Amino acid sequence: MKKVILYTTKDCPYCLDLKSLLNNTAIKYEMVDVDENEKQWDDLCETLNVEFVPTVIISDENEGTGNVFTPDVHFDEVSECFDLIVEALR
Repeated sequence: MKKVILYTTKDCPYCLDLKSLLNNTAIKYEMVDVDENEKQWDDLCETLNVEFVPTVIISDENEGTGNVFTPDVHFDEVSECFDLIVEALR
């Protein structure tokens, strides 16, 4: 079973756009507000070398694998991130 976690802030326009795209599909995801979970976000940034939201982590609990998608590294546009999520969930 694959699990999608979206790291976001309340006022990030890219995050809002990505949430809207996800909400218009059957893709289920967990959302982590980085402003309310600063320690978790700081640890993630250090461990995975990410800096920006929206950052998406897709983990496959059965296979012990996962994907990380973060702006300026894996995508420039929200639609690209959405496409990466869809592809990773296939």
